[in-house]
Amino acid sequence: MTHFPWESFFLGEAVAVAGFGLLALNSFCSPAARRGGKTAHWLLGFGLNGLGMSLIGAGWFWLALLPPKIDWAPLPWIGFAAVAGGTGLYFASAARVGRLRAISSYSIELDVSGLYSIARHPQALALSLLAIGVGGLSQSVPFLVVLPLRVAAWYLYSWLEEVLELVPVFGDRYREYTRVTPRMFPSPQVLADWILDRVTLFRRVPAVTRSSRRT
Repeated sequence: MTHFPWESFFLGEAVAVAGFGLLALNSFCSPAARRGGKTAHWLLGFGLNGLGMSLIGAGWFWLALLPPKIDWAPLPWIGFAAVAGGTGLYFASAARVGRLRAISSYSIELDVSGLYSIARHPQALALSLLAIGVGGLSQSVPFLVVLPLRVAAWYLYSWLEEVLELVPVFGDRYREYTRVTPRMFPSPQVLADWILDRVTLFRRVPAVTRSSRRT
């Protein structure tokens, strides 16, 4: 029987927890940065969130390499589907409100449209899917053991972001948004309607127009 690598396990977890701490620190400092304008807010998030996400990624990667491994054939396929879905969702949502945009096009206003009309924190949902995907692809028992805690951690982070930054900044407007929009997990009906609306809209646009937009 393979010995469980406790020392390496706790090291990887410590690195990931340090990354989460930096994300929480960013949310704590963000209201002041917002008062300094969009450039200050962009730079703060790029620095703290960038370093935090790097540490989280390093911790996850370290844990994913650890033995023992589960030998179950469907697990890598589940992991691949989760990684693909999580990656697509993350880039789509981050490109809308995150720092994938240049400072010149960055906004610090509250955006409740698009993906953010069906879930308040689609990036947290995307990162939860990525965690599931990494666990499935790696088949690492140390990673899979704490997988539920990873999803819970992103849920907790979304709560911290609201308490520390979004509610203090946007007040009643954000509270109303929380009343009508779920935190991370859209209802199946709302999600199906949202997808159907976009498929229908795409079909209504002439093919020539779609081609010109791509070019």
